[in-house]
Amino acid sequence: MPNRLTVLYDEQCALCRRSADWLQKQPCFLPVVLLPAGSPSARELYGSLPWFGDQLIVVADTGEVWAGSAAFLVCLWAMAEYRELSLWLATPGLAPLAERFFRWVSLKRGRLSALFDHRPCGGPACAHGVCTLSPYR
Repeated sequence: MPNRLTVLYDEQCALCRRSADWLQKQPCFLPVVLLPAGSPSARELYGSLPWFGDQLIVVADTGEVWAGSAAFLVCLWAMAEYRELSLWLATPGLAPLAERFFRWVSLKRGRLSALFDHRPCGGPACAHGVCTLSPYR
């Protein structure tokens, strides 16, 4: 049983940053360290992992590694409020659905990120504080 988890996330993705911030604020059963995948520490410690830079990765202090939808479920498992949900989603009947959902979010994360990325666009509306970023960039 792990005593600590390290979550490698894409710091260039607004949705990923928002998710990491949210995870950091959740009560967890064990310490969860959030590490931007593009950081020198992440590259040095985990750069040899086959999924590094391509997927969400969770690494346990025991040496276990999860990537993609499995990493998503491990993040849920670590949180006090969502452990039961993670166990339920990991059942044979729901695991394929959870994987499809995670893949869909991953494929659409660029568009979904636009909903969370509030950088000024430089357009005339931005000067008046009414800029709305299109989720279809």
